[in-house]
Amino acid sequence: MSNADSAHVSRGYERLFRSSGPSESGCFRDTGFSKPRPLSGICAVFAAGTWLGLNQPGFFAWMGWLCAGSLLLWLCCAAVVRLRRFSSLALLLFLFSVALVRAAVVTEQAVDTREVFHTLADAGENIVLRGCVKTEPSITEMPNGGARMRFVLSATVIPDEHGDQWIAPTPVRVDWYGPVSMKSKRPPFRLPRAGEGWQIGGRLEEVETRSATPILVLRRHRRDLATRPEPELDAGPVTRALHRIRSAASAALGRGVEERFPHSVALVRAMVLGYRSDIPIAVEETFKESGTVHVFAISGLHVGILAGLLIGVFVAFKLPVRLRPLALCPLLVAYVLLTGGRPSAVRSCVMTLLVYGSFWVERPSDALHSLCLAALLILGFDPFQLLDLGLIFSFSCTLGILLLVPPIQALFERLAGRMARRTGREAPTLDGRLPAGYSFASGEIPDKRGSRKRTVRRRLFKNLLGMLAVSTATWLVSAPLTAYYFGRLSPIAILCNIPVIPLAVCVVFLAVLSLLFACLCPPLGLVCNYLNAGCTTLMMQCARLGLFVPCVETVFSLRLVYVWYAVLFVAFLAYRVQCVRTGVSSDSTCRYQS
Repeated sequence: MSNADSAHVSRGYERLFRSSGPSESGCFRDTGFSKPRPLSGICAVFAAGTWLGLNQPGFFAWMGWLCAGSLLLWLCCAAVVRLRRFSSLALLLFLFSVALVRAAVVTEQAVDTREVFHTLADAGENIVLRGCVKTEPSITEMPNGGARMRFVLSATVIPDEHGDQWIAPTPVRVDWYGPVSMKSKRPPFRLPRAGEGWQIGGRLEEVETRSATPILVLRRHRRDLATRPEPELDAGPVTRALHRIRSAASAALGRGVEERFPHSVALVRAMVLGYRSDIPIAVEETFKESGTVHVFAISGLHVGILAGLLIGVFVAFKLPVRLRPLALCPLLVAYVLLTGGRPSAVRSCVMTLLVYGSFWVERPSDALHSLCLAALLILGFDPFQLLDLGLIFSFSCTLGILLLVPPIQALFERLAGRMARRTGREAPTLDGRLPAGYSFASGEIPDKRGSRKRTVRRRLFKNLLGMLAVSTATWLVSAPLTAYYFGRLSPIAILCNIPVIPLAVCVVFLAVLSLLFACLCPPLGLVCNYLNAGCTTLMMQCARLGLFVPCVETVFSLRLVYVWYAVLFVAFLAYRVQCVRTGVSSDSTCRYQS
């Protein structure tokens, strides 16, 4: 990277993360609630309206009157000078009513469709569905013989003897049972592929889940004449091209190592491409018990690494700085669509694009604003995402990291200082900072010869404290949700995440390099695949170490979840008050992202 590029990136990060001067830890600070964040209130009001609309049995006339009245009130407040101070409240009321009406209308349509499927499931007879295959089918061998192919069908038509009944696009999981030869390169009959339109017959069932919406499962056990391709329901050319790219990327990640390390290849494909169904149940349970299953979710870790590699490619090819965000945007959006468009991936993509886009418009970016904007986009597009466990865990963990990492890291640094004082290795400070080259081991200021080693050691120690703070914050926020939805608590997850997260970074980094080398230099791609097999094996061993401390089986009520978060909020407010009293800057918006 040239000096000009380095200076530009440094100035950009300074604008992004600094609002009140540099911090003690050397990273740029943002003073938490010292500046207004109107988008946070808008997001909270929009989410409240969406939640209320999802819990209504249908659309009512009072909702429309509320929306029209709030709009009229907002226009009056904006027009009359004496009422302008109330325009913000009127705008929030209007956004609340819009979210309420939008969620209520969508809920009414979904309830009608759900009643149709509920009637078909209660009948216990074979039915026929038409739709487009949304996910790439995964085939697994069954213990009692045979194989099962699983994919998601976006059902849009229910054909019957009276004609075709069109419904709102509804995801239905298809379990297609057949011979083991389905896994061969040349199956005995044509199998569905992602992006193709199909008509499939089978028996419909409803499977209850931990989320508010049950899963519709269409089980197909025998061949029939009703199951056939429907070319008129095929997805668009862009969607089919993305599915073909995803299949080619999946083959490239398993080239040369799939037969020897099938579990490792399944982990890599899940972490990079979102193929969660290929992971063996035993391996997934190991990561769940150790509290490290979050590494499979396409989140800020994956999008950030991909964005960093793309920026490196842009620098290598000397792409102008102004054009880099424009080139980065379509590539990241294509990657999110390629991995299925999950809420965590959309959230991290929006936040990453806002961070890099701030360089282009030369305006400071804010992580909390980016998080709120991502939530607004997701809920505006699909209100039902508010009930999705993936969105709940992703956004809550990210918000916990942004708010709780600074106080937790400050607490860890304070404890480390007390331990140093007790052992007689207290650091002499200059204006509250360590002198360059100070060593905790000797308690003296050495000469410049050994300063480089001690600087590296000090940075490693600080990074270790940062990783421990991130892991602790993530656990504190996700533990009540895990206990409420899954009935388990895993305290060992705080320690297991310390080695697993860096290994996950290496896996994603090597996987992206493998995909690049698959086109440029296949032998180097094969080397990356073998290195990834070693990294994933080490990840599984680290996750198995967490099994020595078993999970705590517990039953958490919703009231206990509220009490847990209330305690965390009070602790955060106490930290903020202490920072204001002592005049020390705090960064509630930190550079760590999930």
